[in-house]
Amino acid sequence: MLKLILLINLFFSHPPDEYFVAHIHGKIYHSGTNNVIKLGEKINLDQALDFTTESDFLAVISPARGRFLIRKNKGGKRSSAPRILVAISDNLVPATLPQTLAGRGNVNSPADLKMMFNNLAKKQQDTLVNILLIDSVKLELEGAGFNERDSKFFFIRYDFSREAINKKLNFMPGTNLKELFLVIDKGIFLVDGKSIDPGLTSNLQLFYYNASERSSDLIGKIKIILVEKNIILQEIGILQKNLRILYEGKKNQNELIRDAIFSELENNYGYIDRVNILALLSTIKN
Repeated sequence: MLKLILLINLFFSHPPDEYFVAHIHGKIYHSGTNNVIKLGEKINLDQALDFTTESDFLAVISPARGRFLIRKNKGGKRSSAPRILVAISDNLVPATLPQTLAGRGNVNSPADLKMMFNNLAKKQQDTLVNILLIDSVKLELEGAGFNERDSKFFFIRYDFSREAINKKLNFMPGTNLKELFLVIDKGIFLVDGKSIDPGLTSNLQLFYYNASERSSDLIGKIKIILVEKNIILQEIGILQKNLRILYEGKKNQNELIRDAIFSELENNYGYIDRVNILALLSTIKN
């Protein structure tokens, strides 16, 4: 009887058609208005939205039903140009299950890293690898495979203002000799000592340079998605709050929440530094 009462209370306090915005890709409006959708906002199935482009989407979460995406699947008539009218009920699809985008570890050589990037691009259904950069992001390597770090190193090349910019990347040792991390930080977007807008760059590529052979090997094409820490904190806070309700009573609640947050961020951004995300998650109090 008690379980039945709890289920009834859960249903009525969190109706199945109630969703909270956990991520916004593009500029999306409440239909017929100039009011933009905001993080944490509550939306219902009977609403409609105006998308700016066909690639726009919302990631939403229901405390009763889980994670979903709202993207243009069908319909999508023009409302007021150049906006696209999207009915939520017709364009709501479940988010994918947790997946391992990382390919973490077992990278003993540049060839292994190249294979990892190829696999990442395929999983992201793209020709390049999307990487979320907050302050920094680390790629895990095997230390023994990268001993000659002065003469052999990784660098990023991109085009900016009709010029090719090269940025050498640093290695960071782990807690033991086997662990090694390749670090990408905001410094890659410093040119002549000044920060530049990553949106003004193009053709980002990761290379491995061998000084003795004077050769550069292309590891893969990348896209750096630079996001402010406060935005990521908002997103994972919204997810954590609703996932706690969704997984209430589960023995492995914390692990389920963690894996769902990893999955959500990987779906929305691409490669993430899971250690950094866990550190951010530990600072959030719901």
